[in-house]
Amino acid sequence: MSTSTATRAFNALNREDGIDFIDSVLAPLFVLATISMTKLFEFSTGTFPFDWDFTDVIYAAHGSEITWAFAITMVTIFAAWISNGITSWDDLNDLESMVVLLMVILNTLIALVPAVQETVQSFWWVGVFMVVLNAAGFWVLAYK
Repeated sequence: MSTSTATRAFNALNREDGIDFIDSVLAPLFVLATISMTKLFEFSTGTFPFDWDFTDVIYAAHGSEITWAFAITMVTIFAAWISNGITSWDDLNDLESMVVLLMVILNTLIALVPAVQETVQSFWWVGVFMVVLNAAGFWVLAYK
């Protein structure tokens, strides 16, 4: 019994039992955006006309800033949730649910609450905690 090329291509993109192509592309991008959002390091291109930085502001109002790093982290979280077949919170145990929920809440607070953003960006150990939390949350979503 042979499988079609389309089926094999889909299985390579989205595997149930291991690392798939979508997760392997999203993971490094997610880590770079998280590190940039916490200001542990700054990643940017310096090549005109593509001067671009993860911390470039998309929208700002009243001290809150939506940056490319925040947008990339939230889109990546959503893509990992959808592409890995997690349909409800019942698919996760209590610890996994807490990690994912804490990840989403803290990422949102960094963007929307200037005091949280300043704290995360001022203390390197808080930034490292955010990177570790985001890595754990992505692992739960991508490899569960």
